[in-house]
Amino acid sequence: MTKPTLVLIDDDPDYLNITGRFLEGKGFETIRKTDPKEALEVLRRVTVTAVLLDLRLINDSDNRDHSGLDVAAKIAELKKPIPVFLLTQFRDHEAARLALATRLRHRPLVVDIILKQDGLEKLIAVLEDTLIPNRVFLAYVREDLRRVKNIYNKLKRAGFNPWMDLGNIPAGTEWRKLIDRELARTDFVVICISEASIQKRGLFQKEIKVALDYAQQKLADDIFLIPLRLEGCVVDNDELARYQWVNYFEKDGFDKLVEALRFGGRSYFYSR
Repeated sequence: MTKPTLVLIDDDPDYLNITGRFLEGKGFETIRKTDPKEALEVLRRVTVTAVLLDLRLINDSDNRDHSGLDVAAKIAELKKPIPVFLLTQFRDHEAARLALATRLRHRPLVVDIILKQDGLEKLIAVLEDTLIPNRVFLAYVREDLRRVKNIYNKLKRAGFNPWMDLGNIPAGTEWRKLIDRELARTDFVVICISEASIQKRGLFQKEIKVALDYAQQKLADDIFLIPLRLEGCVVDNDELARYQWVNYFEKDGFDKLVEALRFGGRSYFYSR
């Protein structure tokens, strides 16, 4: 398995070394470059998780300041989905504001701005909040819409990216194909089980079957499929019984769901 790889671009070699060693101690691989041209050459050849880019770069050849935004634009031209984080001491800097507002090829030029003075623990927190898998597909039946919509809203507030078919399907869309696509690209599937869903035929059963098929492609210790009991019902499904259940109706049910999702996201991110 490979660790997530970060490319660090900064004209200060001391900052590169200190930050690089810290990130490697947290489970990352790092490629450190003071020369943006060398960094771009690496990015052309290597698949990386993200780039940490200094806003203000000094070119030793001409001793002039150069904007990291120019480098970010060249990274966007590579046509690779590489998230770029801008490092600076000045969040209100005009260039920093411009970076957050600029989009190239329908993607943001810069995902976020990280203040150097906030420290390395904050740096890790921003990276994990942005990069760790957090897409959650909610499978449910219409009778449980109100409860599942509540779970959807709570997951969004907790920093996840949940998906449910109500409200996420534009008018005129072939909804079966869209659901199949969302199942194919999601990080987690939460199957919401209730007395009503146990008796339900049709699309809900198909979603369970497709989710189980995708789960078979994961490693044995990956967290991907989470059966969530909305109430104290008895489920007679041998395939689902192999997975660890979460009882949402218990006092700490939602906390246990979030704990499982975060643990699964971190485990996958640092060992993929």
